[in-house]
Amino acid sequence: MSLNFKSKKITDLLAVYSKQEVNLDESRLETFRNSMDGIKIPDKDMPRIGAMEERIIKSVENDIRIKVYYPEQQKESYPCLVYLHGGGWALGVRETGDYVCSTLTKHANCVTVSVDYRLAPGNKFPAAFNDCYFATKFIYEHPETFKIDPSNIFIAGDSAGGNLAAAVVNTSKDKGIPKIQGQILVYPSTAAGSEEEFPSIKENGTGNLLTKNALDFFLNLYANSELDMKDPRFSPILYPDFRQLPASLIITAGKCPLRDEGKAYAKKLKDAGVETEYMCYDDAIHGFLAMYLGDFLDESKDALEKMGKWLVKHYK
Repeated sequence: MSLNFKSKKITDLLAVYSKQEVNLDESRLETFRNSMDGIKIPDKDMPRIGAMEERIIKSVENDIRIKVYYPEQQKESYPCLVYLHGGGWALGVRETGDYVCSTLTKHANCVTVSVDYRLAPGNKFPAAFNDCYFATKFIYEHPETFKIDPSNIFIAGDSAGGNLAAAVVNTSKDKGIPKIQGQILVYPSTAAGSEEEFPSIKENGTGNLLTKNALDFFLNLYANSELDMKDPRFSPILYPDFRQLPASLIITAGKCPLRDEGKAYAKKLKDAGVETEYMCYDDAIHGFLAMYLGDFLDESKDALEKMGKWLVKHYK
């Protein structure tokens, strides 16, 4: 499905990026983290939910911080969405992450659990994956703790979070636990270790929020070596058997360098007989889902509404 909003805000952003590319290096990571933490969203732009609480899950490797978002409607148990944020495996998102998770909680009337996984470069592959898989399994095994129905667990993520969500789903299938009913991947990184050349990398690799140089920078922060990129947990498109994976919704942005690998991942799912829906916001850029520019983008609002409806449609 092709969707076109022709957002002036995105057009204006691209005009800026076409003149000055954002330079990234490890010495500036903390600055970027602080600038993202400094984003403040007015209460009027945040959806109302029942409650939000912060917790810690203890694994053998470390303590994993999570946020749990509850709907306004009171029930004994709810479907559950595990949400994995983007940020190149190296950056976190707080306020905008709250917006995405609160909105999905409201639209889908579910409990949403956001996982604050370990970040690169201090914690390289597979640390983030290990945290995400452990947290998802823990949530599945402790439904009463979160007031959730374990037969209705879904997972979603954007960008690096989409990569991690796909890897958790594939590993869950191999291990037989946790049972995941569906996955939503938003402009995911799926093919770092693939030999295939994707046209969108060249087409959208410069003059953009996420450039090819930035993509390579983040991939190399996360990987210990190029060998890691051949691991299906790092490059989910290399997973050997897509059959019997859960229902999937893949969302990409037309002006994103990751567009074509997201599309290719959707095709692999479809070709394996997996119920798969693919949609592309033609004029959107990478990061549009949680992009706050005095308001959230129409593309973001539309995508989150569609994600919520897709979840409700796939509840047992």
